[in-house]
Amino acid sequence: MKVRTDFVTNSSSSSFVLGFKSEDTIRDELAKSMPERFIEVVYNDVKEAAKMNPEAIVDIISDDLYWQAEYDVMRKHRLPFSESLDWVKTDEGKAAVNAKLNKWIMEIKKRMEDFNVFAIVEYEDHNDCGSYLEHDILPEHPNNIIRISHH
Repeated sequence: MKVRTDFVTNSSSSSFVLGFKSEDTIRDELAKSMPERFIEVVYNDVKEAAKMNPEAIVDIISDDLYWQAEYDVMRKHRLPFSESLDWVKTDEGKAAVNAKLNKWIMEIKKRMEDFNVFAIVEYEDHNDCGSYLEHDILPEHPNNIIRISHH
């Protein structure tokens, strides 16, 4: 959960796991489906980001995915919110959340198969560039493995 201790705005941020064929092809892969004015921004962020293997990526994003899976299962269960909170703590609820989480992880691993280099970058909608990257460009980019929303 994101806790703010300063001025609170309606802004959001998202982390993106991006995959590439190799270090040498990052700029070219970004350029295939990205407006020119954003290429250098993302390229520099990817170059500065720690490169990780698929197992490390899954470890890092699993907590965020768990909470998203829990929320998704609660919504689909169609109980009042307070009852849903109790239900997901039951064995049946935990099994449903873990099934959803495992399904998502399998899908992520499948998307990672075509890539060899992975990095996590984060963008916020505090300005036009960050907003376009977070909401319009990276969610649909072919190198995006997954978006983790931090709204």
